[in-house]
Amino acid sequence: MSSESTGVVGKWKIIDYSPHPECVDCEFKIESDEENKYRLQASVINSINCCLEHNPENDEWKSSGIASTMMGGSQEDMEKEQFVSDLITNIQCLKVEDEQHLIIQTKNCEQARFERVAV
Repeated sequence: MSSESTGVVGKWKIIDYSPHPECVDCEFKIESDEENKYRLQASVINSINCCLEHNPENDEWKSSGIASTMMGGSQEDMEKEQFVSDLITNIQCLKVEDEQHLIIQTKNCEQARFERVAV
């Protein structure tokens, strides 16, 4: 399944993450490397990057190679960054709805809803 058919490539903003509402408005950027392989970048204080791989046979996603810059910030911002990092680390499924919304489900049954950001 190509990046065009899954529709995940683009810039996204969290609009609902009920376990951690302080993460609303955090932005993610997903770019395609090759078929079924992507790069995800998020930023709170630091830039958080990882590789995403999609297995079309079981429709599961796996993140790997998570890296982050190492700047410090307020306790509140550092906690928010940890929540975003945990979300990325535990990605299990990405699903695009009506080309404008992205849902990320995690291995620990959390769900975050995103809205596509116009570039």
